[in-house]
Amino acid sequence: MAKIKEYAYKHPDYPKTLEMENPWVGEELCKPENALGLKPALVKRILALPAESLRKDLEHLIMYHVGLTCDEISEEYDPGDRFNGVIGSSLILMADVGNGESSLDVVLEVMRQSPDFSEYHICDIGDDLFVPTICKLGQDHLDKLLAYAKEPGLYGYLQCHVFAAVRVMAFYNPDLRQPIVEWFRELLRYYADYSQSHDVDRELMGLLVCEVVDLHAPELLPEVKALRCWRSTRRHFRRLQVSCPRHQEAGL
Repeated sequence: MAKIKEYAYKHPDYPKTLEMENPWVGEELCKPENALGLKPALVKRILALPAESLRKDLEHLIMYHVGLTCDEISEEYDPGDRFNGVIGSSLILMADVGNGESSLDVVLEVMRQSPDFSEYHICDIGDDLFVPTICKLGQDHLDKLLAYAKEPGLYGYLQCHVFAAVRVMAFYNPDLRQPIVEWFRELLRYYADYSQSHDVDRELMGLLVCEVVDLHAPELLPEVKALRCWRSTRRHFRRLQVSCPRHQEAGL
């Protein structure tokens, strides 16, 4: 049976040349001294640019560097003595000027990349890079996020950030709570059906269940129990008894 945890994404062609309306932005974001964080003065200078022009530049800049590193991190790109933080910085800036169409598509494309790509560009700060930006750009595009969350063959430790982002939306916008509960319900049912003929990544399912726990949604317990990997994720739901007394009444 096919396994979700086996990375199998076949990426499209990415830009081969870097063309920007504000080339100095790319130069600044690629500097070693800016790799691990941008100084407030630089952020202010960048965000002072016309929003539409900056949005286009950031989208193209991200896709260009994805193309440079999607198959391998070459010695030329990573000589070992300096880190290029351009993708992470661009993702954060995208929250201010991006849109729910092309910009969100770029963010999700980054989240389709390989484990090696993730180890270099994202490492263990994926929630910091992806969650705020997806929350800002994706609130009116839950359908697009759901389609991404169902994609097989992706790297689970990138894909799981969409679960966290959607869950966080419910806390910042209570009006979205019920649509988000239904979002998780559909996703849980999808994986329950999918697991009937595929070996589902239990780690990914565990991360999904953790987000349901943090959402405090006991009404989703039947869908969680329907997962083939329920036993391996069940321990996460014990936290619900502490975090939300209503879960004791749900049969936990």
